[in-house]
Amino acid sequence: MHAIGNHVKLLKPDSKIKYLHAERYVHAVVKAYENKSFDSFKKTFHNLDLLLN
Repeated sequence: MHAIGNHVKLLKPDSKIKYLHAERYVHAVVKAYENKSFDSFKKTFHNLDLLLN
C-alpha cells in the first residue's frame, strides 16, 4: 500500500495522500454522525487525492 502512495506522490508531488486503517475511518464516520459534524468530515476526507486504508 505504501508503494502505491509513494508512486502516486512521485507522479504528482502535490497530491494529498492519507494512510488510514479502515477501523479509524469507520470511527471518524461514526463520530461525524454522532456530533453532526459532516462538514468537518468532508473537509478531512473529500479534499484528498488518495485515501489508502
